[in-house]
Amino acid sequence: MPSALGRWPTSRRKMRATARSWRGSASCFPSRLCACSAGICMASDRTCARWILGRAIRRTPPAWAAPTATSDGRFRSEWAKAETGPHRGLGRVPRFAMKKIVYNPTTLAAPVGHFDRAVRFGDWLFVSGTSALTNAPGAMEDRRLVQGIDAQTRETLDNIERVLTAAGGTLAHIYELRVILRRREDFAAVDRILRERLPGKGFIAHGYEGVLLHPDMEIEIEANAYLGPIESVERVGR
Repeated sequence: MPSALGRWPTSRRKMRATARSWRGSASCFPSRLCACSAGICMASDRTCARWILGRAIRRTPPAWAAPTATSDGRFRSEWAKAETGPHRGLGRVPRFAMKKIVYNPTTLAAPVGHFDRAVRFGDWLFVSGTSALTNAPGAMEDRRLVQGIDAQTRETLDNIERVLTAAGGTLAHIYELRVILRRREDFAAVDRILRERLPGKGFIAHGYEGVLLHPDMEIEIEANAYLGPIESVERVGR
């Protein structure tokens, strides 16, 4: 039985015979006409095999890689077309580049350490840990924070919203929050404010109690957001 990758167990004798039968073939390895990385031979419309790393592996291409006729009568799949350039390799799936954008909004102070305020990959935005001192200038030990868990929570969410605005998003795009509290007793107050600022829910949250970097810090929040289109939202259960 073949595995999920389309590989068949083969005896050593059969592998040697297969390798000998391929020598000199115009449609198989090592001919340049071979596009075995896509599972389709450019010299014919049949599924071909290839000798890879000393094993006889029969590969069946996915449905979307169906071969198409070229101007010279040969066949080549869309998958094979993507397998060009310096990243082409034996059986290697095509790699697609993703743009990286770094955000350090001028509406906030410079990060207190060697990191950026947020990084975006495609439609995914990852926001660094944010607090009420994120918008306060100067060295971390010199920054002054608003007092009280309510005021610091609101200031922290305002700072996160400034980052999202710079990336073209809103608080509604958040899908994950990590909340670090200096005192677990403050959770009820934080939860009440989150209900006000993010009424629609639709996000997951993690809560921790820990020691924060500034002696006056009561809360720090890390957020991740998805800025791309969403077809629909379905809620299962409560």
